[in-house]
Amino acid sequence: MAKPSWVTLSRTSGSGNNTVSISASAHTGRLVREGTVTVTNQNGTKPTASVKVTQEAKSEFMTFTKPADLTSAAATTVEVTYTSNGRSLYIFMDNPIVGSLPAKTLSINGGAEFEGPEWHDIPIEIPNDPGATEQYTIKAKFNIPANSDAIVRTWIIGGSAGNSFPPQQTITQPAAASTVSVNPTTLELVNAGTAKTVSITSNDDWVLS
Repeated sequence: MAKPSWVTLSRTSGSGNNTVSISASAHTGRLVREGTVTVTNQNGTKPTASVKVTQEAKSEFMTFTKPADLTSAAATTVEVTYTSNGRSLYIFMDNPIVGSLPAKTLSINGGAEFEGPEWHDIPIEIPNDPGATEQYTIKAKFNIPANSDAIVRTWIIGGSAGNSFPPQQTITQPAAASTVSVNPTTLELVNAGTAKTVSITSNDDWVLS
């Protein structure tokens, strides 16, 4: 049986009594991996001896990049890259102050995009469990609606892999430009001064003067 590709040998041949150093590349998967190194004599009946090699797993983890804060109040899509070796992905987006931030599409290790649910702490099983053997990346796209209020909104994105919780992440969306209009724009009052109505349309606080 050939040695696994992640095992490195200090030598691949020799003679008589000798030693060999066995090492491995860094293991980013969350499950222990194992393999066998076989020594085969080259003459006579060619007897063999083997060494079973195991390598400890990396603890389950998740990290993510922080996209730049938004510069417009218009509707947009933000992409966040997560790195993990977990079996399931959780994204916490429910902010009771400003609503939620639905994730509609995601891709794994740069593969084809596929539709995801509008996540609200729903565990998403990662297809084929790549994290068992190595870490992987997920690109999740979040749809941010247009902001018509004259406030600054902070969107909270969090995530977890198993029991690992990275710090929350904020995306700030600026307020929409302040607008105000009146209808009608001219008003004629009778000599008695009887009131007439003017409609004010605005997305901000306002005063009359």
